[in-house]
Amino acid sequence: MCGEQTYVKPDVYLSDISSSILMLIQEDKTVAMQSSTGTTPQLIAEVIGTFQRNNRMRRGAKLDPLKEMVFPGIAMYGTAPIFYLIPVTEELSEAVILGRAPTVKTVVKEYIPDIPRMNRRTEEGMMPLDNRVIIVQCYEAFKRFIPADSFLE
Repeated sequence: MCGEQTYVKPDVYLSDISSSILMLIQEDKTVAMQSSTGTTPQLIAEVIGTFQRNNRMRRGAKLDPLKEMVFPGIAMYGTAPIFYLIPVTEELSEAVILGRAPTVKTVVKEYIPDIPRMNRRTEEGMMPLDNRVIIVQCYEAFKRFIPADSFLE
């Protein structure tokens, strides 16, 4: 893929009025849904591609490209979410485009809701009421990372 132009298409995304993508949601489509080995890297790759897309659109609108942006993201394993804050910088974006390692470390923040039966998280998801209460509280708390102007009143 290095040196080739590719396109990203997240499963679900939230955009603002200018069509800038602000948040991504990625579903685990593997049969087992047992780990984040496929979904988390895919979500991060989509976030980097989205950063590049947003900056392409900004340049097309004669706006300065963003130097950095933190994307809230959610990986879904059935109905069990994992929440992410994924920072992307120009330097990381350029490193990906050029197929080289970035010089600055990128730290992705991950939060897995602490439900009563963690060993059954992917199987149960939001089905049991006790899990559902906790996960809905996590969604409510996660809203603070989404730009306020993206919500409909």
